[in-house]
Amino acid sequence: MIVSLASEVTVLRARLDTCERLLVAAKVLAPGAIDTFSPDEAAQAERDGMRQHTLNKVFRPLQEAALADLAAASRPTVATEIQV
Repeated sequence: MIVSLASEVTVLRARLDTCERLLVAAKVLAPGAIDTFSPDEAAQAERDGMRQHTLNKVFRPLQEAALADLAAASRPTVATEIQV
């Protein structure tokens, strides 16, 4: 999974670099404009929502496994029921 994510990030970075270079070459953006950009509140809220959605999707299997382990650990075992 980590290798797959790293590969995807590498591809996304290359594509983003291409977009930035084309926009600068077409004089749509000044060099460095993306680095100095500060999103407004609405854009930041949208980014935060996308980030949270992605994190929930990526970590859902781990969360489900942890909850299942917790539920299993909370159930009394046969040996515990006999001793009590």
